[in-house]
Amino acid sequence: KGLGGALKGVALGGFGIALAGVVALFKNIKTIIAFEQQMAKVKAITGASVEEFNKLKASSKELGATTQLTATELAIATQSDLAQASRVTAGTLNAFGLEASETQRVVDVMSKSFTSSALDINKLELGLPKVASASKAMGISLEETVATLGVLADSNIKAETASTGFRNILLKTKKAGTTVSASLKEIRESTEPATKALELFGVENAVVALVLADNEKAVDDFTVKLQDAE
Repeated sequence: KGLGGALKGVALGGFGIALAGVVALFKNIKTIIAFEQQMAKVKAITGASVEEFNKLKASSKELGATTQLTATELAIATQSDLAQASRVTAGTLNAFGLEASETQRVVDVMSKSFTSSALDINKLELGLPKVASASKAMGISLEETVATLGVLADSNIKAETASTGFRNILLKTKKAGTTVSASLKEIRESTEPATKALELFGVENAVVALVLADNEKAVDDFTVKLQDAE
């Protein structure tokens, strides 16, 4: 009986190992399929070339390894967010007139902004489209635009208010024939900063102007940080 029980235990143990192997294999197959489907969506949305897409795909696989997530967990965690990130990336490329080859730059800037400020993918998706075209027209880089939105987010300014206010400040300074930096300096050095902000940019943009006037160096420093993002 002892020998029979032992053999039975060995048999059951072997079956358990085999079953675990089958389950693991099944999960891996499902993960591979899900991953390939999501990457196909990314390629379709971004319009990346074969070479660019392969680099992005390799980076995605590396991300799964370096974050210590299993392939299955990674697929589940990114299945919905990946489509959103792709929309934001593609929209940013288009708004700033960037080539598909700049996709990695956009992704790096977004990722760094999320870990270095109160920005997140939802805030960026809401805010960036409102200001991107004005930034491009004024020669403001992607990095400086995102840095500005990040500093405003850190000051608890809602994404829509921040992006609309920054856009209006860009357009109003252009119309006045001056620069944003000169206008912010004027506010900062005024004995009545709030009054000066209202005078220059109106009641709907005054709060954003005041925050930027007080944090111009923070925007500059964050811009440099995003320029070095990788």
